[in-house]
Amino acid sequence: MTTALNNAGTGAFSLPASAGLGLKLQHAEEILTTHPPLGFVEIHAENFMVAGGPRHHYLSRIQQH
Repeated sequence: MTTALNNAGTGAFSLPASAGLGLKLQHAEEILTTHPPLGFVEIHAENFMVAGGPRHHYLSRIQQH
């Protein structure tokens, strides 16, 4: 979960610095098991343009995390 912070009352907002990763299916089970403190997960839409299956299953579960 991220929280926007106001920068010195300027009205400008920024997100706290945090690490993320590019989601690869071979890492999905480890992510779901260890729940690392990720700031974001990057996906490439073309990797998920299939009807159902394990790709969508992992993506839905990781989204909940």
